[in-house]
Amino acid sequence: MYFERLDGNKLRVRLTAEDLEEFLVTYDGMDYADSATRMMVSEILSRARLECGFTPGDGRLLIEAYPGEEDGCTLLFTAVPPPGRPALGKGGFGPLVYAFEDIDTVIDGSVRLFRLCCHRIYKSSLYRMDKGYRMILYPLGRTGSRASTLLAEYGELAGEGPAAAAVVEEHGAPVILGNAIDKLSYYFARG
Repeated sequence: MYFERLDGNKLRVRLTAEDLEEFLVTYDGMDYADSATRMMVSEILSRARLECGFTPGDGRLLIEAYPGEEDGCTLLFTAVPPPGRPALGKGGFGPLVYAFEDIDTVIDGSVRLFRLCCHRIYKSSLYRMDKGYRMILYPLGRTGSRASTLLAEYGELAGEGPAAAAVVEEHGAPVILGNAIDKLSYYFARG
């Protein structure tokens, strides 16, 4: 599998015959109504987020498939922003700062957030501060987005905007910078 970021809202993915076989999908049999195709697309988007920072945002995602060499294929992903919003460049909205009492709550919330909507998070950083933890979250949606709502089940929204993030960055002790949710999920997800 080869990822090529074309710009802020486009990604080209080249899949070999072996990649397709791993997902139990063929080029001719690709259909988004098929669960194997949906699982493949989900896994590709997760890997693309980690490898090259591609996230589709809150708008629609256009997926085009083209036949490739030796029974492989090329997928072109284009994030289409909602009407009235410009295409995403490097980031989305935010930052949002969440406060947590203990590390177990941070881990539980991060694992659940990663499983359900990791593609909606641009980046996240974790800090130790005031006998607890603070997570700075850069979501690809507004405060009421699914990611923000989900994290609020585990922690308390302690602030919004660059000033709130700057306070945490200045007074907190960094634990994980840039990809806290991803790293915590990688090391602590069960199953």
